[in-house]
Amino acid sequence: MPPRLPNKLLAREELLACLREGRAKKVTLLCSAPGTGKTTLLTMWRKSLLGQSQNVAWLTLYPDEANSRQLLNGIIAAIQHIYPNFGQNLSLAMNAGNDLPEKMVVAILLNDIATDDKENYVLVIDQYESIVGSASEEILSYIIENQPNNLHIVLSSNTTPAIPTVQLQLSSQLMNITTEDMLLNFTSTSIFLQEIAGLDVEENIFRAIYDKTEGWISGLTLISEKVKRLNNIDQTIDNFPENCDVLNNYFDELLNQYSQELIACLLDLSLFVNFSDPLIEYVFDSQSIYEKRNEIRDNNLFLITCRNSYRFIYPFMVYLRKKANHSSKKHLINLHRRASEWYVDNKYWKEAVEHFLELGDTDNAMEYIEHCAMQLVEQSDVNTLYIWLSRLGKDVGAHSTSLKLAEIWALSFLFKYEELDKLVVSIEQDASNCSAEHNAQLMTAIDIVHNAVHTLNDRFDEVSLLDEKLDSNKESLTPWLAGVAWNILSFTNIYSGNISKALQCQNKVALIASEKNVFVKVYSDVLTGLIHFKKAEITEAEYFYQRALDLAENNIGRRSPAASVAIGYLAECLYEKNNYSDVIGLIADRLDLVDDTCTADTVIRSHVTLAKSFNLTGDICRSLDILNRGKQHAHQRGWDRLLAACLAEEISIYLKREDISNARQLLSELKELTSNQLSKGVETEIELYYCIAKAQIDIVEGPGLTSVEPLLKIITKLDSLEWRYQTVPVMLLLVTIYSECSDPEKAMGWLTRAMHIGVLGDLKRTFLDRGEYLYELIKQWLDVNKDSDTSRVEFEYAGQLLFSFEKGIRENQENRVQQSLADVYKLSDLHISRKEHEVIILLSNGLSNKEIAKALSISPGTVKWHLKNIYSKLEVTSRTEAICEAKGFGLLENTSFSNIN
Repeated sequence: MPPRLPNKLLAREELLACLREGRAKKVTLLCSAPGTGKTTLLTMWRKSLLGQSQNVAWLTLYPDEANSRQLLNGIIAAIQHIYPNFGQNLSLAMNAGNDLPEKMVVAILLNDIATDDKENYVLVIDQYESIVGSASEEILSYIIENQPNNLHIVLSSNTTPAIPTVQLQLSSQLMNITTEDMLLNFTSTSIFLQEIAGLDVEENIFRAIYDKTEGWISGLTLISEKVKRLNNIDQTIDNFPENCDVLNNYFDELLNQYSQELIACLLDLSLFVNFSDPLIEYVFDSQSIYEKRNEIRDNNLFLITCRNSYRFIYPFMVYLRKKANHSSKKHLINLHRRASEWYVDNKYWKEAVEHFLELGDTDNAMEYIEHCAMQLVEQSDVNTLYIWLSRLGKDVGAHSTSLKLAEIWALSFLFKYEELDKLVVSIEQDASNCSAEHNAQLMTAIDIVHNAVHTLNDRFDEVSLLDEKLDSNKESLTPWLAGVAWNILSFTNIYSGNISKALQCQNKVALIASEKNVFVKVYSDVLTGLIHFKKAEITEAEYFYQRALDLAENNIGRRSPAASVAIGYLAECLYEKNNYSDVIGLIADRLDLVDDTCTADTVIRSHVTLAKSFNLTGDICRSLDILNRGKQHAHQRGWDRLLAACLAEEISIYLKREDISNARQLLSELKELTSNQLSKGVETEIELYYCIAKAQIDIVEGPGLTSVEPLLKIITKLDSLEWRYQTVPVMLLLVTIYSECSDPEKAMGWLTRAMHIGVLGDLKRTFLDRGEYLYELIKQWLDVNKDSDTSRVEFEYAGQLLFSFEKGIRENQENRVQQSLADVYKLSDLHISRKEHEVIILLSNGLSNKEIAKALSISPGTVKWHLKNIYSKLEVTSRTEAICEAKGFGLLENTSFSNIN
């Protein structure tokens, strides 16, 4: 019998779907590393089948089933557990001492199953590893080779079983689920930690835990227990898995099953972040290493395949490296030396540098950093370059000019401008000692860097006339410099109102960018997509954004600066098409990387689109939290456009909650930004945010006629910039204003213009976000235009919008009912103490923990304790969420900081 399921389970829908699909095949093989949740998954699947009145025979193997006769008895008993009359004569014959040959027993067993064609038999065999190397393996393989069509076998194992997997795969009769499939992704990890492990912490803690465990369920369980038990969360995570005795003991017991030769091989291989067959052949100079590698793979010792190389899952690699440190120092030095030689010979400069650094060979490390510095920049791996150079700590002046140029790009993309300025001075000194030609090349490179910094920081009006310099120096510029420069010009032209010239720049990038210039090509696709997006060509924009993301993720990795560039833009397309749940999956766990490495343009799209998406799911607190984070980031970087975007979205949220007071206060902050001297496109976008926000407030407070003139002016400005997409929400506000002022002709006229753009771009959320009021106006529009020459396409589009509105209205009504019931339940069970109530009130007034402690004459530690209890009782994970929930429960009504004092 399978084990009992725990009370709380993580839904593994993709894997359950694989198991359901596997029913059509002969065998499902669930072969993955220990502790990945195989048995739990199969037990969930069995339960779902039982719920559909489908029977499942279950056999858990133990070492005594290594006896093949015992194995057969176990299989028959498992089937008889669900079909009591099955194989009775066979069981009697076997137990009566009749010396039936085992293959005859198998033949009778399979024949009994085959003749019962009214039933589809499912046999789950768990813990297959218990019979590895025994006679039972041969019998099981024989059963699979001869199994009837109405028998489906599921094998769960830590070890690759000795069954005819190749033949099964060739005949499409095998469903294979591996370690990589069983590891949780970040979203599933967050759900597991929150809902299953009961961890009540911030999202950044979930990210840190995921990075430490890579979604390995046993590791997640251990670290969550430690986090809940110990007070210092950050320190607990930092010390995991190094100082987790339970985990170390678990790995110790696991390795005790293997030979000392295999363990020694594991320790040696752990020195490599990843390793390939040619590498280990050179380093170890022994054919036996292949046998050991295969043994590691066949035993699923936490080995993950990455294209043509392998690596260990992070917790196991840390454990192995810790043990490897006790090995002979001479042996370790030799391995690093041999590895560095192989990497140098094969021109893998980055990997060679890592091993030179382990050897403490700073001279060779610096030499090969120079070989790969620009490669790292071109691949957007600027953080690695920065860490290396900081670690070596050599004086800037000692670097070669080419390395300084690479470092300049790293510093600019990491927004480290003070260090960048010092380095520019050093390069200018180098240039003064060069030939006139080389001097001109260096100065052009520095000029491009400065223009890149202007672009990163929204200062498009400070970008110099690069196109003239590019034309005059095109023969001497590297593809990287030329590609970056044309991208800068493209970006500048988009925001200065010359879309056609921006496209010309992109055509030039396409001619010069090679496959290795991933960063240039990603940005090129993103900017091409942005051009289409501004023109309200959403489908075309999504194509280029997706292509950029695929290029970055496939070549560099999911958590890379290049990938983070694309996600904010792609998310905006997904949101516009009403796929807001996909937005959360795309951005939520990468927002930190976006903040650290991306332009203001990307950061705006990521924060605002993610906030909008959470708002649509009903998670208003999370939405406000993200916008507050965006505002803090805007203040740190001096990005007015980001601040304006976050303020505008906050105003929309407060208006939907009928909080006019807070909306008005934020509007005054937003108005101040419109007086700042900014680049043309940036200035227009901030003005757009203000006009929309003010019009929304005016509409709530009255007919909004005072907003008509500013809205008409902003449409004119947007038209001059060729930003067709951004005119639509402005038009829809005019529709609302004229409708409320009883001017249906103008209302329908503006709605017709908005619908014309909407149908071309297949816009959805721009219309849906205007609320249920617009739903009625679109119905009126259909009625007004039923006898006109309006195209059938526009009528169909209007019908699709109405359907989306109706679906959204139904969902909102259901959510409101569920929320009201939930609020009643929470209010009856909050048990907020008087002191906790005082802490909440002070919290809502923006006080820090120290200030709250001083006001209430308690220690900061006690404040932390109260906050922990408050978070638990309000079921939140942050200060913003706590304030938001407290408002919802009326805990902040008629209270203020002065009342407490």
